[in-house]
Amino acid sequence: MSRDRRATPLTEGQRVWCLIAAMAVAGALMWTWIGTWSAHRGSPGLWWPALAVAFALSEIYLVRFEFRGETNALTFADVPLVVGAAACAPIALLAARLLGSVAALALWFRQSPVKLTFNLVLHVGKTGVGVVVYRAALGDSSPVSVRGWLAGLACIVVVDIVAQALLFAVMSVFAGRPSRVVICQAVTTIAAFAVATTSLALVAVALVWEDLKTVPLLGLLIAIFVAGTQRHMALRDRYENLRLLYEFTDSVSAALPVDEAVTAVLAGARDILRAERAELCFPAETDGARRVRLGSGDAMEFVTEAPSRLESVALERGGSVLLVRGEPSDSGIRDGVAVQLRFGEVSGVLMVANRRSGLVSFTEDDQRMLESLANHAGIVLQSHELLRQLRGEAAAKEHQSLHDALTGLANRTLFGRTVEAALAAGEARAVLLLDLDHFKEVNDALGHHTGDLVLVEVARRLVRAVGRRGTVARLGGDEFAAVLTDPEVQPLTVAADCAEALDQPVVLDELSLVVGGSIGVALAPEHGDDASTLLRHADVAMYEAKNESGSLSLYRPEHDAHTRRRLTLVGELRRAIEEHEL
Repeated sequence: MSRDRRATPLTEGQRVWCLIAAMAVAGALMWTWIGTWSAHRGSPGLWWPALAVAFALSEIYLVRFEFRGETNALTFADVPLVVGAAACAPIALLAARLLGSVAALALWFRQSPVKLTFNLVLHVGKTGVGVVVYRAALGDSSPVSVRGWLAGLACIVVVDIVAQALLFAVMSVFAGRPSRVVICQAVTTIAAFAVATTSLALVAVALVWEDLKTVPLLGLLIAIFVAGTQRHMALRDRYENLRLLYEFTDSVSAALPVDEAVTAVLAGARDILRAERAELCFPAETDGARRVRLGSGDAMEFVTEAPSRLESVALERGGSVLLVRGEPSDSGIRDGVAVQLRFGEVSGVLMVANRRSGLVSFTEDDQRMLESLANHAGIVLQSHELLRQLRGEAAAKEHQSLHDALTGLANRTLFGRTVEAALAAGEARAVLLLDLDHFKEVNDALGHHTGDLVLVEVARRLVRAVGRRGTVARLGGDEFAAVLTDPEVQPLTVAADCAEALDQPVVLDELSLVVGGSIGVALAPEHGDDASTLLRHADVAMYEAKNESGSLSLYRPEHDAHTRRRLTLVGELRRAIEEHEL
C-alpha cells in the first residue's frame, strides 16, 4: 500500500538555518584550501591579536542605515581585512576576525543565536574570499605597489558584493524578494562607502608595510574618519526625524474621527521609531487597563490587561521611561520607550516596543522623539475630543429645535420639512391633522402634569396607529399631525385607526379618562402641493369634523369657502360692535 508523501514546506527559521549551513559548508571547503597558505613574502609580521582588536572596534563603531525597515550597518572591517591579507598568514587573519567579531557581536551587541551564527559564518566566507581575491590580484608584486593598490580595491569590492548578496538572500526569506529600486539604493550607499574604506585600507597597508610604528597614527586617522562619518549620519538622522515629525503632525491633524487620529498616532510612532508595535494604554480602576495596540499590520487590537512594568513606571513618574535591550522587562518586550500622554482629563501612556533592528536598541534621542510625538498627539486628541463634544452639543441642540420636548415627536418645523421632502420625492399621500376634544377640561380639572401624561400617551397611540405608513408630529398644545407616505395606504383608513386609538380610555393611576379627537384629512396632491396648503386644508377638515360631531372628515372645497365666509363674518361683526353699527 502506497502512502501520499508530500513534502512539508520549511518555515522561515528553517530556511535561514539551511542557508547558514550551506554557507558554512562552502566556507569550510574554501578554508581547507587556503588555510595552509603562509604570509606574503616580505611581510613585516603583524601581530594578529592587534588585528582582532581592530576587527572588534570596527564592528562596534559602524555607520548604520535603514533598509526595508531594518537597521543595517556598514563597518570599517575591510580596513583590517586588507591589512591582514597583506601582512598576516590567512589562518591568523581568520582567527583575528572571529575573535574580534565574537567580542563585538556577542558581548557588546548581544545578538540572538541566529544572527550571531549567520554573521560569524558570513565573516568566515568574507575573509576567505578577500584573501583569495587579494592574493590572485597581487601575485608576486608588493602590496604597496600600484598592483597592490588595485588588489586592495578588488578585495573590498568583491567582498562587499558577496556580503550584500547573502544579506539580500536572507532578507528575501523574511520579507520577499527586494525590488530593483531597493537594491540600487542599497548598492549605491555601499559603493560610496567602499571608496572611502578602500582609501583607508591602502593607506593602512602602506604604513604597516613601511613602518609598524606608524600604526597609532593610522588608528587616529581612522578614529577621526569614523567620528566624522557618524556625525554626518547623526545630522542626517535628525533631518530625517524632523521630516517624519512634520509628516506625523500633518497625518494626525488631518484625521478627523477620533479612531482615525488614534490610528495615525500609533502608526506614526511605530514607523518613526522603527518599532514592532505601538500601544496606547488607559489605566482603569477596576479591570486593569484598556489598551489600543497596533502591530506590524494596520489593524488595531483592543484588549484589556494590566499595564506593563514600563507603562506603570511612566504613569508613576508622570514623564517618559527608556528601556534598553538587556534590562529586566515584561514578557514580550525586549526594549521600549513609554511616555505619559494627556489630553483633557484623560491620562494614558504611549509606548513603542521591540526595536526592529537587531543591532541597536532605543536611545535617548528616541525617547525625546516619542515625547515630542506624545505632546503633539495629546493636543490633537484633545482637539478631536472638543470637536466631538461640540458636534454632539450641536446635534443635541438641533434635535431639540426640531422635536417636541414632551413627546419626542417632530415639531411643526420638522414636520413642514418632512412634508416638503415627501412632496418633492412624490411620496406624500395625505396630511392628517388631529385635535383633542376634551383636553382643556383635563388640564383645568386635573392639572397640567396630568395633561402632559395624557399627551404622552396620545403620542404613543398615534405612532402605533400610523406605524410605518407615515410620520407623526406634535404641532403644539393638543394638536397633532401626520404625513402618510406609504404608496398603498388608504388615508381614511389610517385616520379611522387613529380615531379608534383615541377612543380607548387613558388610565392614569386610578383615573380612567376618555379623550377623543377630531381628525381632518387633506390628500396630496389633490388638495395641495405644498406643506402649508395641505396643513391649512387639513385644519379646515378637522374643524368640519368638530362641527359635525364626527371623529374625522375629508377636506372639501365648499368647507373651505364656508370657513372663509365665517371668518369674514366674525371680522365684520367685531368691527360693527366697535363702531355701534348693530
